[in-house]
Amino acid sequence: MPDRQNGRSSAGLRLISRSRRGGLNRVRKVPFMAAVAADEIVREQLQAGNVALEALRTAWRHKEITSDPRDLWRILADVQGTNADAPFEAAALRSGFSKADVSIERTEKLIARTDFLNRPHERARLLELAMFPAMPAKERSATLRNGVIVAIEPQHRDVRSFAASHGYDSRLLRFASPGQLAQLTRSCFEDAPLENLWWNSRFVRNERPIRLFFSTEFQEVRRAA
Repeated sequence: MPDRQNGRSSAGLRLISRSRRGGLNRVRKVPFMAAVAADEIVREQLQAGNVALEALRTAWRHKEITSDPRDLWRILADVQGTNADAPFEAAALRSGFSKADVSIERTEKLIARTDFLNRPHERARLLELAMFPAMPAKERSATLRNGVIVAIEPQHRDVRSFAASHGYDSRLLRFASPGQLAQLTRSCFEDAPLENLWWNSRFVRNERPIRLFFSTEFQEVRRAA
């Protein structure tokens, strides 16, 4: 579970290690501090107390070792024990996408008349990208006859490209949590292969691919903070 106390002091961001000579403590601010400083979403989650230091260091360590090109916040979402909903929502909101308020009943009616979902390869691609056509619960404008597209990462270029190719511009994209997306998929597609979808296994069943790394260095940080 996230340790909310870690976000209360900037001292909690420091990475303390021991010098090989003399056994003296020294503070190493880069690359860990640089990575944290460069990622606004990570800073926001840390300040809100939504991120445990061990999880953040695990994400940073994974990026250093594997040269993973993704943003640090996105790697953090793959770390065991992390609440992925918060960073995903923060990233979507920061990119200008609001959170969806979806009506499952209205969405089921929409799905019945959405032609491209009848093509297996289109449906498979939609689910692979963690996105889904939906009807908002409150928005009743005539311009929403075909609903909106909800997605875990509406800002992702592949999501935007797929949506645009089916007539949904960026104004019709909304954020939905992995749990919401799984609920929509299960309600509308009885034969949906949820067990085979990467986002369902990672963020709904919590089978994260990055194992949490514990370090005695961060025990020192906790005491210092």
